[in-house]
Amino acid sequence: MSTAFTPIVAGSALGGDAPAPVTPRHVPLTGGEANPSAAALRAQFGDAIRRVHVVRGETNVVVANERLLDLVRWLHDDPAQRYEYLSDVTAVEFRDPEPPIEVVWHLRSIAYRRFLRLKVELPRGAELAVPSVWSVYKGADWLERECYDMFGIRFTGHPD
Repeated sequence: MSTAFTPIVAGSALGGDAPAPVTPRHVPLTGGEANPSAAALRAQFGDAIRRVHVVRGETNVVVANERLLDLVRWLHDDPAQRYEYLSDVTAVEFRDPEPPIEVVWHLRSIAYRRFLRLKVELPRGAELAVPSVWSVYKGADWLERECYDMFGIRFTGHPD
């Protein structure tokens, strides 16, 4: 028995009997069309968006550390974005390049079937601190603790 798919938000996905879009098997390593939320972020926050790049079909947005919480709150609360799910918070330490540490947030909009990766770059010698997103996503609690334990990154505003 087959039931027609009904989008959660009108216009958010293909309706009727059309299958959901599938990520192609051979996506180029870099390049491609960015998630529409990247342009909306740039329009809303301007210079706080350092750069946008697409890797394997996934949009990465490097943002200013001092504006991170505003960006995350807007992505969560704006009806045209609705990033209601934080799937991960992690950090990456690079051996050679500047900046040596990136803190990374993986956000998902279930309603619009979008994925967005936000990054903050922490330059060498800078304080290892970023704003906590716990006030927006309660699930960030243990993820932020893990980044602190493994990398020494402080999440300002974290309840613990």
